[in-house]
Amino acid sequence: MSIISHSPIHLPRDPKNPLSILTADDGDSLPSPPPNPITGGRPFRCWAKEGTGVKGYTPEERRRFQAAWKKRAWNFTRTSFYTHNNMSEFFPVAQVSRGLSAPLKLPIALEIGANLGQIIRHTIPDKALGINSEADRATASAEARWLSGREVTLNEYIEKTDVHSFIVLHKGRIVFERYSRMQPSDKHLWWSVSKTLCGFAVALLEHRGLVDVYRSVAQYVPRFKGTDWERVRLIDLLHMASGMEGREHDDGGDENSNPKKTYFQYLATFEGIFETKAQRTNNMSTLEYLATLKRQKTPGTAYEYSDVDTDVLSLVVESVSGLPCATFISREVWSKLGADSDGHMLITGDGSGAVWSAAGMCSTLRDLARWGLAWTPSGASLGVVPPDVVAKVQAPWRPQIFDRGWIGPHLLRPGFSDGHRISHNAYQWDCVFDDGSFYKGGARDQGLYVCPKRDLVVAFFGVQGLPTKAFGRKIALAFDEGKWGVTGANL
Repeated sequence: MSIISHSPIHLPRDPKNPLSILTADDGDSLPSPPPNPITGGRPFRCWAKEGTGVKGYTPEERRRFQAAWKKRAWNFTRTSFYTHNNMSEFFPVAQVSRGLSAPLKLPIALEIGANLGQIIRHTIPDKALGINSEADRATASAEARWLSGREVTLNEYIEKTDVHSFIVLHKGRIVFERYSRMQPSDKHLWWSVSKTLCGFAVALLEHRGLVDVYRSVAQYVPRFKGTDWERVRLIDLLHMASGMEGREHDDGGDENSNPKKTYFQYLATFEGIFETKAQRTNNMSTLEYLATLKRQKTPGTAYEYSDVDTDVLSLVVESVSGLPCATFISREVWSKLGADSDGHMLITGDGSGAVWSAAGMCSTLRDLARWGLAWTPSGASLGVVPPDVVAKVQAPWRPQIFDRGWIGPHLLRPGFSDGHRISHNAYQWDCVFDDGSFYKGGARDQGLYVCPKRDLVVAFFGVQGLPTKAFGRKIALAFDEGKWGVTGANL
């Protein structure tokens, strides 16, 4: 999705405790924060009197956001800060229950990562900022122009861009945590990081012998029999290589905005999420529309990013398990993670009650980090992700397809300082490195980086289009180089 820039919202901090969030005492009013140092302008405040239950905004600001909200533009307006942390106020959602077990305690060990914010530095290449010419520079966001050619620390990056929150877990302990533009209890939209849940769900069914990923998707979704989907296998879908219509980045670059494009019409079936009724050319449900799609190339030959592939996988999960996708995720993942709170998944609004499995999950930052933890040695005791599933993600399957679509060579490799070390993509994870680390990103700058070898997880939320993912990888590499400020033995 195309991205526009917004001025960050700043939470006031207690200088003696950088992780705390100050609140106004009864009868007092806090001064407005200073203008954003990059874009100028005075951002909305992001706090309220303690105990008011307004999730960090004053009642006046909350009413203003509600009144200004428009479904057709919710993702691209000033209200993005509020909507991304409060999706259930604007859209119907399915509950992803955490169950009744106690939350998994994440020990706090901030002394280990005390210097991370200052020692982790990165210069983001212009290509990764979307700046490939002077014309691009003229239309780039203020943040992108500020970052161009500049080496910045992690602290500077979080402070001066629209990163909402950032967390690092090492050996199951929180060693770095920042909430710069949201409250710790807010449930932020994951966007496409949601795809990891659906990919895992199919991997779990495979682990249990309930699906054969080398068989046609039509074997598991009867509606697809007699359609072009019959030649697509689950393994092709898991690796974003279906070869079907509806590609998100490989159909001319205007897939999100051109009503003539298949991807646009696919999104238009989600009337409960996107206001596109006037531009719809069909009155089908999402499933009905998916069944009409045509094959454009041989499946399994190119990594071409597509929400369509994920949503088809969710149909497989529901058909095989007999459960709604959100319920399956709740039973097999969320209720076993020791999550702090229930998650939410956006409902598509096509009349089917289906969830938007490709991009609709919402949770707290720590719960996203717990999901990453489940893939590491420290999270193995949770019993969520079987070891052979981790191994399947790490094992290359047709690595030659990675650079045959747009996303591999144009977004992922330039987005990391060592992008040449990316080996492949797998099971809905965007990329897997040669050291076994894997990463999944989402629109507007959401991300989850997992390194089982280093027992490391990095997760973050935001509302921008900048490559924050590079910092997660930098943290892992700095760990190898002994630059965390303590020795490996002490870690």
